[in-house]
Amino acid sequence: MAKCFVGIDIQMRRNCCYAVLDETGTLTKSGWFPSAEADAVDLVKQLSGKGQVIVGIDAPRMPLVSRRRWYWNKNKRRWDKRGSQRGYGRHCEVVISAHRIANPQWTPPEAEAPEWMQLGFSFFKALEGLAIDVFTQMKEFGDLAGDPYLEFCEDWMLADEVTHVKMGSDWLRKVTEKDPDRRKKALEFQQVVDKLFSFGGARGDHEESSFKLARRFRELAGFTDDENDTINKLGNDAFNERSAAIKQAQDAAAVFADA
Repeated sequence: MAKCFVGIDIQMRRNCCYAVLDETGTLTKSGWFPSAEADAVDLVKQLSGKGQVIVGIDAPRMPLVSRRRWYWNKNKRRWDKRGSQRGYGRHCEVVISAHRIANPQWTPPEAEAPEWMQLGFSFFKALEGLAIDVFTQMKEFGDLAGDPYLEFCEDWMLADEVTHVKMGSDWLRKVTEKDPDRRKKALEFQQVVDKLFSFGGARGDHEESSFKLARRFRELAGFTDDENDTINKLGNDAFNERSAAIKQAQDAAAVFADA
């Protein structure tokens, strides 16, 4: 299956822009999104019919839960308690700055996040739910295999994933509370991504699922029953489409063999 890579730059003063690269790194398409979320959904729908789509977004995936209590003192090369500093930035951003790798975006708490970051948060929320299902399955595998280290590590990552997906779920609803059209577009984008990341129906509640939909943990992360049912239906639809495509290819091969 062919792969393509989509990079999206979140902007507010002008339209968001995007670029599409193929597996060789060749630019195949680029442009601007007059309506960021809706146009991104249309682009991913269009590309998903040709193969696997991998999306990268130039924005923090979530706001800070609270201001950092510590900051990196560049002069003394050590961590000090925050005084007059704002306490912005996730720790990965602090590390990037401390090692002079790049100038980070210094993610703020949600109440102080600019509008372009809020838009980015809504995109990332759509991408994160898959990890909950994977970590749940791997935690169960660690238990069945009698590997306490694997089980512990997967449980730790699952707890982290549930926590920040819950933040994304709450933040998406808060940002779109008075804008039902924007919420509708954001959820449509989430559904497109969920179908893509069902891997042809490998995730869901049906018997052929390689890994099950972690409904309870998704509920803890802020997904409603209706959203979980929709995700399951998208997985079933993807499975049926893949099964039909396989049968069509088998029938075509049989006709060719008999000719």
